[in-house]
Amino acid sequence: MNPAAQAIPHITPLVAALHHEPLAPLVSDGERYIATAEGLMLEFRRPWIHGRWLVSKPSRARLPYGRLEPFVHLLTGHIPEALLDRFMNEAGHWAPTEHAAWITWTQTTRHWSLRELTITERTPHRAVFRRPILAPNEHLVLDIRSHGDGPALFSQSDDQHGSDDIIISAVVGHCRSAERSVRCRILALGHVLPSHALINFEASHASA
Repeated sequence: MNPAAQAIPHITPLVAALHHEPLAPLVSDGERYIATAEGLMLEFRRPWIHGRWLVSKPSRARLPYGRLEPFVHLLTGHIPEALLDRFMNEAGHWAPTEHAAWITWTQTTRHWSLRELTITERTPHRAVFRRPILAPNEHLVLDIRSHGDGPALFSQSDDQHGSDDIIISAVVGHCRSAERSVRCRILALGHVLPSHALINFEASHASA
């Protein structure tokens, strides 16, 4: 057998959901694809997040697999409001140009940080920055950017910033308005997932 074909199932396993037997969830860091009655699901786990979501189009065919419920759980609890508020204030200061920051979580200390980024170019249409080097056991949880006085929409430029790991992505708009807009999503190994886990974040900061 081709060595690459042998390696793929070990790197990213593919398992089947059965009709009358529960599928044990991932308990350690990693990811796997699951064949289900609805289509192909991705399950992923990191120290800060555990999720399972349909990443293929729903199948019209009757597939011989069981059904699984999708979910996304933040294992760290909510991102601290103080860090989100701090970014909102900074975004208002830099408007109408864009702003960007990272919010990270350190596994060993359970400490949250707002990482200042070295921004090399800042315009009303984009912010270019150098990616910082994270400390051991420090995980990027939220990549948050502002769109100045524009609406909170994921642009083509944002879509190009896909992730080969798991991160939450957020965009803040109308940064100098009393009614800011916020949009969130999860980037998971090249797949884009709606971020139901952060729906409270969207609601609480839209008019903060």
